[in-house]
Amino acid sequence: MSKIVFAAREFAKSNLGWFMKTRQTIGEASGRERAININRDVFDVWFPNKGEDTSPEKIRTRYFDGNQLIQGLHEIVDDKRTIRNQGGGKNWRLAGDGIQGDWYDVRLGDLMLMAFDTASSILAWVVIRQGGDSSRSISAKEESVYQRVHAELGDGNRNMWIIPPLRAARISSIISDIFPKSGELLMLDKAMQTEWEAALDEMGFVVGNNVDLRLPLSLKAKRFVILSGLSGSGKTLLARSFTKWVTESSEQYEIVAVGANWISNENIVGYPDALDRERYEKTKALELILKADRDRSKPYFLILDEMNLSHVERYFADFLSAIESPSEPLRFHYDANGRAGVPSNIASLPSNLFIIGTINVDETTYLFSPKVLDRANIIEFRATGEALSGFLSSPVNAKSGVIESKGAGFGVHFVDSANDDSAVTVADPLVAAIVRGELVALFDLLSRYNSEFGFRTSLEILRYVEFFRRTMDPIVAEDIGTFCRTALDTQIMQKILTRLHGSRKKLAPILNELEVFCVKHHRWASVPSSGQDPREILINIDELSPDENISSEEGLDPFYSLSAEKIKRMKSKLEEGFASYAEA
Repeated sequence: MSKIVFAAREFAKSNLGWFMKTRQTIGEASGRERAININRDVFDVWFPNKGEDTSPEKIRTRYFDGNQLIQGLHEIVDDKRTIRNQGGGKNWRLAGDGIQGDWYDVRLGDLMLMAFDTASSILAWVVIRQGGDSSRSISAKEESVYQRVHAELGDGNRNMWIIPPLRAARISSIISDIFPKSGELLMLDKAMQTEWEAALDEMGFVVGNNVDLRLPLSLKAKRFVILSGLSGSGKTLLARSFTKWVTESSEQYEIVAVGANWISNENIVGYPDALDRERYEKTKALELILKADRDRSKPYFLILDEMNLSHVERYFADFLSAIESPSEPLRFHYDANGRAGVPSNIASLPSNLFIIGTINVDETTYLFSPKVLDRANIIEFRATGEALSGFLSSPVNAKSGVIESKGAGFGVHFVDSANDDSAVTVADPLVAAIVRGELVALFDLLSRYNSEFGFRTSLEILRYVEFFRRTMDPIVAEDIGTFCRTALDTQIMQKILTRLHGSRKKLAPILNELEVFCVKHHRWASVPSSGQDPREILINIDELSPDENISSEEGLDPFYSLSAEKIKRMKSKLEEGFASYAEA
């Protein structure tokens, strides 16, 4: 995973000239000044192995289109530049044409937040302008953002200096008021994942099958995730660890043990006392929901432990509907004036409330209905040899307390991402074409058995792929195949196979076809198809149909390895006459 280095700059006259409009402002000849100074201590962090080498460094730069910003649009420009040595090795400058657009009429004292990806040499930045100059119009909202950012940066080095990732995340959450896509521009998804993985290493928590990556991605794609697997495999620990890491205090999460006697939503939202009109029997879950409703910028987490000890539909049906109807009110009771501080309803299920359920599968639990499974990302926990080996080499009792609140700076960005409607569009055109083609091919396969998925599943898969892309961005051309393979394998596992259960007669033909689809290696066109049929991207689609030999090509693993292994286990369970996704 790449390391993102964040830096800040307060503009002085000596480094204003790079922005095109500013040349006019400070009287420089148009087009003459073409560089912005990079402090040597910052440069050394960006390029730690540079040493005395003074040869130019080629980089990519990302920033908002200045002309579009004036129109309220937040289009990201991606271009190429160089960083060149000046002054005998002491100074470095970012070279290239000036940035056009009235927005980049940069003045003294304006602030610049920068993010540099050391692995891919991408430099991204955003400029925060201040008011007080009568020759330039700045809104009161923008001036307020500037003052808040200035206060967050403090009174340290006012030229250019490194800032910690969590401070950068807090600043990004501030400027998101005027730059809604600032988190995406500054690669916060990638930075957040790097910090989260470091936190797990710090607490000694070993996980397999990339579930540490899949949990935050799944929560951003859909705010309802279920962790399924063996007792003691780390489901609740992972859920508790992430929530503690990304929240500021214990007020933002609640772990509720589901009881076998839960038969109504009163176990979640409580109920009004029938004898005392001034009293309401509250629950921990209800109190968390009301806190989230009052504070919608920060993330709140409801963890339902052993969720399938009772029939989920009996106590959770209202929430299943609310998750899919974000504009509909969520009702608690029918007293118009409220009871003991509990309103009769709230406008909607809070968009900053994330629900994580854990389930064990044994003779004491219930199977989930398709309605529940279709509304969640299901992450299966299985002990892998690699994870077990890593644990045994250094066995520790992992405790989430050591990482508590260390990722809280990413909290607002996490909420913003989960509510980013634009994430249904996969930004990379080739990745988007491959995903569309694979989903249509899967749909055709399942529809032959009346088991096809719908628009909701497709939308959530697209969101997962886009958030995964942002976490891995940039994806170089030669890695697109591996990226698509990993992303689709995860989503077939979490969103497609979860819907399958039934008898041998019903399920065997579907699993046979799916096994071929997941084992055989797919070949994709190198460019997006120009035709109307998205399946054209799949060059060898005719080979992905049942035959007598479903082994991988010689020397190669199954194409969608997670899904293929799961299908084999489900087929094995069919020998007993019935199989479902959840396993004991």
